[in-house]
Amino acid sequence: MKMSNLLKIIAFFLLCGSYSFGQAKLKNDELSKDWKLITSSDGVDLFLKKDVCVTAGAKLPFEFTFLKIVNTTNEQKSIAYNYAVYFSEACDGCEPNSERSYTADLAPNSTIEGDCVSTKPGLTGFVKNPNFDGGWHFEGVEIKFLKIK
Repeated sequence: MKMSNLLKIIAFFLLCGSYSFGQAKLKNDELSKDWKLITSSDGVDLFLKKDVCVTAGAKLPFEFTFLKIVNTTNEQKSIAYNYAVYFSEACDGCEPNSERSYTADLAPNSTIEGDCVSTKPGLTGFVKNPNFDGGWHFEGVEIKFLKIK
C-alpha cells in the first residue's frame, strides 16, 4: 500500500514537472488601457489590458482585450492556453475547444502581444461593438488551461 502511494506521487510529479497549470482572470472593472500582470510562472509573464480599436466604416471604435506574453528566461518556452471571454449571456472559450485553444513558441527574452493590428490568433478578445444596440454584456476575461514548458 505504501509503495502504491509513493508511485502515485512520483507519477504526479513526472506528469506535471514540465508544465504549469493555471488560470488567470480579470473582471471588466479590473481592466484598463495599461497592462496588468495576471500570472507569472516558469519565467513567463502574462498581462492583460482593454482598449478600443478604430474600425473602418464603424461610427464608434470597437472594444477589445489584449494579451501580452513575456518570456523572461534565456530558454525557448512553449505556451498553450484558451483565451476565454465572459459575457453575462455566455462564455466564449471557457470549455476545452480547439477553436479557442492557442499555442505559441517564445524565443528567449522575447515578447508577443495583441494590439489593434495583430494577426496572431489568441492575443485578442472581442468585447463590444458600441455601434450595435442589444449586444452581449462583457464581464471579464480569463486565460484558461494554461500550460508552459
